[in-house]
Amino acid sequence: MKKLTVIILFFISANIQAQTKSRFEFTSNNSIGTAWGNNQNVIVFQTINGFRYKKWNVGLGISLDGYGSQSTPLFLDFKRYIGKNNSFFVYTDLGVNVPWRTSNFPAKYTWNNEDAFKLKNTFYGEFGFGFKKLLVNKTFYVVSLGYSLKQFSYVEQNVSTWGIGGITGKTDYYYDFYYKRIALRFGIEF
Repeated sequence: MKKLTVIILFFISANIQAQTKSRFEFTSNNSIGTAWGNNQNVIVFQTINGFRYKKWNVGLGISLDGYGSQSTPLFLDFKRYIGKNNSFFVYTDLGVNVPWRTSNFPAKYTWNNEDAFKLKNTFYGEFGFGFKKLLVNKTFYVVSLGYSLKQFSYVEQNVSTWGIGGITGKTDYYYDFYYKRIALRFGIEF
């Protein structure tokens, strides 16, 4: 019975050891870049943290993006490595664009304390390709080029007044902006 237990434990440990060679690995990609389109060219910062399994990488990303209007895209990043040494990759980012409340879009009007702007969480997406090169140990230099779509939407609530303190009506105006741009990023992945 003891011999059987030792043999079973040996095979279980060998199986676990074999599985760890193709296990999930944590990855972190931190980059700075530029996004440019029809009317702007801005600096963008991005970090993506996730897990890699063989030729696939899936992670959660966050970006600081001032194109059009200040916002923070939150997204899932899907990456597929190509080739024997996994130097090239294609990627897709899908998520939500969270707008920032700035002085251009106050929550309340200062003159009557009525609702002013309602900012909406909207779509964010990007797809592209890239290249990574080993720097040291498991640290890589990464370059990527992609096509990005960032939506920005809000409702402007106008209040019509008559006389002193008399409100005669409210009108809502809906605005949707779609920012299509090219994104070039340089970063470090470990």
